[in-house]
Amino acid sequence: MFSTMTELQLAAWIAITSERSDSLNQPSEHATFIRNCINALDASGFKWTKNSIESAFLQLGPPGCASHNSLNDAASLVKDDCNGVEALKNIACEIPRRSLNLLNLPIEILDQVITFVHDFAATSIQKKPRLTQIDKEDGSGTYDCYMHDQEPILCPFKALASVNRKLYNLCARRLWKRLKFPTDLSVPLSLWTEEILPRHGAHVRRLTLLITEVALRVPWHLAYQTNFYDNTYSNPSSNLDIPISPQAIICLLQKCPNITELKLEFPEVDEEFNADGVESPLGSAGAPGWPNGPATEIEHDAEDALAAEIGQDADIGFEFEPPAQNGPAPVWHPAVNDEHNQRIYVFMLHLSPFIARLTKLRHLELQDFSGCCSSHHAIIPLIAHLPLLESLSCVGFLGPGNAQDHVSLGHHIAQLKHLSQLTLKYNSSLNSSWCRLSWPLLLSDVSIGIEHPTSITPVECLQLVQHFSPNLTKFELTYRDERLLPSSTIASQWALEQPLNLPKLTDLRLQTSSMAIIANFMNCQALESLTYSCFSNPLNLPLLLDTLSHDCWPELKFINLEGPSAPGSIPDHRSTLETRCRAAHIKLTVVSRIPRDPLID
Repeated sequence: MFSTMTELQLAAWIAITSERSDSLNQPSEHATFIRNCINALDASGFKWTKNSIESAFLQLGPPGCASHNSLNDAASLVKDDCNGVEALKNIACEIPRRSLNLLNLPIEILDQVITFVHDFAATSIQKKPRLTQIDKEDGSGTYDCYMHDQEPILCPFKALASVNRKLYNLCARRLWKRLKFPTDLSVPLSLWTEEILPRHGAHVRRLTLLITEVALRVPWHLAYQTNFYDNTYSNPSSNLDIPISPQAIICLLQKCPNITELKLEFPEVDEEFNADGVESPLGSAGAPGWPNGPATEIEHDAEDALAAEIGQDADIGFEFEPPAQNGPAPVWHPAVNDEHNQRIYVFMLHLSPFIARLTKLRHLELQDFSGCCSSHHAIIPLIAHLPLLESLSCVGFLGPGNAQDHVSLGHHIAQLKHLSQLTLKYNSSLNSSWCRLSWPLLLSDVSIGIEHPTSITPVECLQLVQHFSPNLTKFELTYRDERLLPSSTIASQWALEQPLNLPKLTDLRLQTSSMAIIANFMNCQALESLTYSCFSNPLNLPLLLDTLSHDCWPELKFINLEGPSAPGSIPDHRSTLETRCRAAHIKLTVVSRIPRDPLID
């Protein structure tokens, strides 16, 4: 073994020069030869300062000179029966090679690698965990259980973060940025609330929670005393994770104080959902299932069944202290006339103070596709406690309500002076009375979806859009009510006396049954993108051609159309439209669907 790295490198140099020096014809080739040899050593993994070693070797000269003879002792360490190349291979085994570890990359490049893996994991197909079939206690069947002793199925980004401590620290900010319960990691909820989130909850910025249906069935006080969900098993019918209870939601909010986005998903309910309930508490003070009423056989049966389902060790030590079972009854809303929606209203009342403590919360999303919550009053307690909201999304909430309810909801939304993005879809809360409200001037992105018969007409809907904000830059409208109207009258339903005046509107997305609505936006000269989808009637391309002939949208760059095609009419008009768009440098996309034959259906 050589005494120093320098002797090792010089011995390798002598082995190479001794083998190749005979090929040098002229002294002028000596410097080039030395540089080539040094490059060969450098490429093989030697660690050195190239310029300094090159200067030293240039002073040695070729083999045979006086300075070179002083290195004979080092050269003798190379076996005589090995040529220069073989000696170099043997020496290279003794020299540490350059580390090509990912962590040795510059931090800027490493951050780009982490970002790429993070973005790829968001779009990759989730691997299904290996589930074990467990027999139900009553013998009625089996359910899928993800056992604790199995290795978790991680997405690529989570797998990268688990390699070592340094990679975890680099990934932590993105790793904990978004959190959804139920999670894809089979960890009991007590471990989340008592160990994981106390250490990492401060990193969470977006929290998504799926509320359990069971919590909306049982007596309200029991819903806050019991944990129905342990994050470890799946629904046997749909293989979806079991949602979480109100108690768990409140605790998770306490452990994630820095969230800026919150999404609450209400559970899907079946047709027999309300049939399992008991008599409404509004009719009498002693209604069964409520705190101040006498305990009935129905209530005891529900509690016994629930206790048998969740076991006796369900308490996980949450900090939130639930209402006492024999304490005062909750404050019922007089306008909510069924027990199920009263439970949701009470849940929102209990939840709102904890959400109000989230001082950084700016984005709230409420999702109820199945109509679990049919009362607009469930939304108001949350909105009233979040005056700094910048975006609000309410999807669902199909209750019919009344005029007073609609005004109340609109009034609370209009009070959000920092609101810039508003989404109201598949609900019946909009009506013409909202035009009398004063809306935030910062409102720039509005999305409205009307799915069922409501108290607002197409014209009133457009008038409301005009009233929202003069700073509107993006608007999306889905209006399906008009499908109930005769096709001959649909176009007239969208006729305004004057086109809308939205000077800053750049992105327009419409889904209706008549392209006549487009004419109402002719004064929006800043429009850059137009997307239109027709439900039932064929695309009226002549109407669009007529609108474009007025050159009303000088900034228009994209037109996207989708709808049923009228046999024999689309090709000719489409060709004309394509020609006009090419001349105006507009990118056109047309997707024509073949309409169904009702006799075949």
